[in-house]
Amino acid sequence: MTYRLDTQSPSFQQEFTALLHTKRETSEEVDAVVRGIIQYVRDHGDAALIELTRRFDRLELYPSNLRLSADDIAQ
Repeated sequence: MTYRLDTQSPSFQQEFTALLHTKRETSEEVDAVVRGIIQYVRDHGDAALIELTRRFDRLELYPSNLRLSADDIAQ
């Protein structure tokens, strides 16, 4: 989740302190998410890569833009 804090805001110190005390993901949680993403790309190939790039990076890829496809790797 993205947080935007304004240092000029009167509530900045309170919001910053609250942010510092929020729960962070554990390594195990992050590892599980990453494993799921890798498996999704393995199962769905280029389409998954294009979808996830759009979702996470807000970048539009097309099969013609890919230098290496999932089919190339599978060989």
